[in-house]
Amino acid sequence: MTQEQYKRSNEPIAWLLFGFGGMAISFALPVLLALMIIVGLTGSLDFFHFFNVMKHWWGAGAIFLILLGIAFHSMHRIYFSLHDLKCNTGIAGQIILYGLALAMTIVSGIALGIYYFQ
Repeated sequence: MTQEQYKRSNEPIAWLLFGFGGMAISFALPVLLALMIIVGLTGSLDFFHFFNVMKHWWGAGAIFLILLGIAFHSMHRIYFSLHDLKCNTGIAGQIILYGLALAMTIVSGIALGIYYFQ
């Protein structure tokens, strides 16, 4: 194949976000959920200082990256599940699903920013 026959693709970016989101779901999400459940059951916010983590830039950034990865992983998984079910959504489906992931990321970033700068 010659160089002219190759086309540029955005697939590496999509697979990077998908892989990162899968790792975030498998490693970070259970820990975050366990911490939030323990804090909720004990009623003590001082027990793990979980909310104080979000007051530091690296804590807020880490939580933002975890939520970004989870959002894009989930929407990528839904898109290809629809494709496997023969519901070919095409470009419109990609725009809607990845736009929804972007919207969830922006909303979580705004919420974390409000809490961080409070």
